[in-house]
Amino acid sequence: MSQNFSGFRNILFFLLFALTLVVLLHINLQKSRTQNVAIRIGINHWPGNEFLFVAQKEGIFKDAGLDIEIVELSTSTAVRRAYQKNKIDGMATSLFEVLKAYKYSNRISKIVLVTDYSNGANQIISLPEYKSLQDLKGKTIGYKSSSVGKYLVDRALQLNKLNDASIMSVPLKSHQLANALTSRKVDAVSVSLHESTTINKLMSTNVVFNSSEIPFEIFNVIALDKKIFTKHPNLQTNFLEAWNQTIAYFNNNSEIYATLAERMTISLDEFKDYMNNIVLVDVEEQPDYLGKNGILENSLRKLSAYIYKDDSVEHINFSDFIATN
Repeated sequence: MSQNFSGFRNILFFLLFALTLVVLLHINLQKSRTQNVAIRIGINHWPGNEFLFVAQKEGIFKDAGLDIEIVELSTSTAVRRAYQKNKIDGMATSLFEVLKAYKYSNRISKIVLVTDYSNGANQIISLPEYKSLQDLKGKTIGYKSSSVGKYLVDRALQLNKLNDASIMSVPLKSHQLANALTSRKVDAVSVSLHESTTINKLMSTNVVFNSSEIPFEIFNVIALDKKIFTKHPNLQTNFLEAWNQTIAYFNNNSEIYATLAERMTISLDEFKDYMNNIVLVDVEEQPDYLGKNGILENSLRKLSAYIYKDDSVEHINFSDFIATN
């Protein structure tokens, strides 16, 4: 009897031990899976965004302790919509899209770094007979309704003491811009430098305004879902380290220009021209942008009034959108 009981007890002990091992293995497996899930960042073709590709290709993200998956999408709008639907964890995008994502999904994105700002890479180009914005009085400017295009038009009119009564602005789809200008359905368009280059292959145009006249206003940033930071407490430090290494690599390897030009499906000269019209923000400058009441926080506040228009923005805590170490 005692031997049977002893045997039963041994079997029970073995089963409990085995079950404990199974549970512990499952827990460790789940932890491993959670830790190994890459942070998915959506990008579209913009020179500053291409540096993320460099960081991934050269193993810089990995060296900085980051597991990043780059998700390439066609436009900045497509990136934002994927983010709103939780298909990606973050965006390499403009401040406009960061605020729009919050407006349409209530998803707060924390900006870990500023990649660049536009210093001529966003333009208003006109038909050849118009030499300035003043010449466009009574005329029409087309813009992409879902991008910074309208903002550029509004700022151009403001700085030139014009208004919508003087120059009409009309929203267009991205694919409509070139045809609208070449067919003279509009007299000017607000476009990126890449789009401007494409149009200039079809017809002669004049640049009547560009973003170099409003420096420090059109930023591109890396913004990640606020929730990710609870799993990755050193995320911003890691990103800043990776960004520093990436810019250094870019500056020391001129052959990367050709690779990135090919990725953007533009010529090498066009890529170099693009780079001459944006300003990369290095790590030493980041505190000026990311600090409390810094450049970005003030820009977010300014742009929110533009994006939300007549809606109240008093509920928005703009410092929530900026990561701090």
